Amino acid sequence: MKAAVLEKINFPLKIRKNIIFDNLFRGQVLIKVVYTGICQSQIQEIYNGRQNKRYIPHLLGHEATGIVLDKHKSVKKIKKGDKVILSWIKSKGIQSKNPVYFCKDTKKKINSGSVTTFSNYSIVSENRLIKLDKEISMKKGVILGCAFPTGSGMIINNTKLNKTKKICFVGLGGVGVSALLTAINYESKEIYAIDISKKRIEHLKKYLPKKIKFITISNKNFQKKIVHNYKDYFDYVIESSGKSEGIEFSLKILNKKGSLIFASHPNKKEKIKINPFELIKGKKIYGSWGGNVNYDKQKKIIFKFFKKIRNYDKIFLEKEYNLQKINFAIQDLKQKKVLRPIVRLI
Repeated sequence: MKAAVLEKINFPLKIRKNIIFDNLFRGQVLIKVVYTGICQSQIQEIYNGRQNKRYIPHLLGHEATGIVLDKHKSVKKIKKGDKVILSWIKSKGIQSKNPVYFCKDTKKKINSGSVTTFSNYSIVSENRLIKLDKEISMKKGVILGCAFPTGSGMIINNTKLNKTKKICFVGLGGVGVSALLTAINYESKEIYAIDISKKRIEHLKKYLPKKIKFITISNKNFQKKIVHNYKDYFDYVIESSGKSEGIEFSLKILNKKGSLIFASHPNKKEKIKINPFELIKGKKIYGSWGGNVNYDKQKKIIFKFFKKIRNYDKIFLEKEYNLQKINFAIQDLKQKKVLRPIVRLI
């Protein structure tokens, strides 16, 4: 197989074409990867934001769509030929041991996890696969591996929206926009959306409902102004900026009985600073692991909301790359030129 391999922290991925792998073991499935997405977790892994140096060289990626080519006899959840979503979010099925790959060129072992997607083939654990809905294309279905179930799950599992509730979204990346797209299916008194990118805000305004009030945070002073104007205001804040300061800011605009739900996983060096009095007042803060989604039980409602998205291609600024151009895709995401880059593997 060929793959983009992380061989050195803070350096571009290396494209390796002569990678070999062993036979399938219990719970393992061989997937022909068609499309993969790239998210901030991979940016953190590449640029020293995670404690992953000890695994180098290793494969990356945790959201994709593909086709089942082969499976171990122990696998019952899917069959050969099925179109599937590859996801880091666990679902039903066997948790297999991690596959082992070797590079013929370097003679080195390449490490891998239960699911990796930056390659044209991948050995994936049964419990990291979900059968793709027939009405969803493989290209669009990529974000069902991470961004959309996480964002959607934060709304479905952590909020009780109604006509009296005011909700704010802080950070409009893949997860934040997915949460926002889910929330518009519910009735809310007010919906606000905040991001640091004026370009992204202006773009989203064109395709999302007029009832959403967008705010751009241009600098620290403007952030203070927002806190002053909306202090203790929102019933729910959905935070996915990827920054600790985004979580701190979100808590300040939450009302005294409100809940902050955050999916941000900042750089390992960042810590959250909280004034204890904010919590004493009654504010609640929750970290969300994949939207707390039970994918097997909740896939119908997640797929339902996903299929209701209008102007999907325009909202997500889809730009397609091939494997040879994956480092350009990574830079475009890092520089916020795209919302969710899509890499075609076939």
